[in-house]
Amino acid sequence: MDDVHRYKVFFEAVHLLAALWPPGDHCSQVTKRWTMCEDLLPHLERFHQLYVEYSDWEQYDVDQDLPMLMNEAAVYLHERYFSHEGKAYASGRVLLYLTSLRPTWMPMGFQCREEAFGKLDKVSYKTGRVLQALGNVKSSQAQRSEELGDHEGAKKLWDESFVIHSNCLRQYESTLGKFAHRTADACHKLAEHHIRRKEHCLAQDYLDRALSIWGNREWYKNESARSSFLRGSHLVSLKGKENMDEGKQWLERAKVLRAEILPGEKPRKPTTADFDDLVCFWSI
Repeated sequence: MDDVHRYKVFFEAVHLLAALWPPGDHCSQVTKRWTMCEDLLPHLERFHQLYVEYSDWEQYDVDQDLPMLMNEAAVYLHERYFSHEGKAYASGRVLLYLTSLRPTWMPMGFQCREEAFGKLDKVSYKTGRVLQALGNVKSSQAQRSEELGDHEGAKKLWDESFVIHSNCLRQYESTLGKFAHRTADACHKLAEHHIRRKEHCLAQDYLDRALSIWGNREWYKNESARSSFLRGSHLVSLKGKENMDEGKQWLERAKVLRAEILPGEKPRKPTTADFDDLVCFWSI
């Protein structure tokens, strides 16, 4: 069997799984589908592994059934209170390998929303969710370009990501308000951009805004820990006694919150990626 035929057979199997997978409604827990999803999930996991293993398949178009199944798996795992496990399907890494090959399915979906409701519509925050994910994909692509030494290409992708995440914040504000948790997610992303752009005051302003939304609410502890760590790390990097002292306070807060979230974790020096892992995949 040659590679083209193998790829065709692979997606025929994906189509069969997509036809069997019972969809969720993205708004509530559809518990009656859980038994079937539990039986089908190992097959999807294997499809995921095969797609990654056969790197030569990157030259072919990606059938939309595969990203659809990845999304459905993430929703199912979230319904079962396994949101972190869902990251393997819905986080930026999965979006990256899908969209970096043929980056059409997400922009096409976004284009359909724009045609139906207008640019940066105020109908639903779902447009903001698409923008947040698309901005994350651009960021991941920029990081990959930097690793490959393509700094010009990376700059273009970083700039595109910045604009998309800025629009994401505007869309969240217009549909959810200025104090919603998704608004805080977007503020955190923009803080990352401004840190990279060396716009330090703006970065701290966005982190201050995100942290004021998280507050001390128990249910936002993970997000608050992540933003506290980023704020502390950024302040320490700026040097100066005042920045260093304040930065250490934020890092200590992040450390305390992380210990409450992961009481059994062995002592170590966590990274930004470790704190990103604390939050649900849609907040990354």
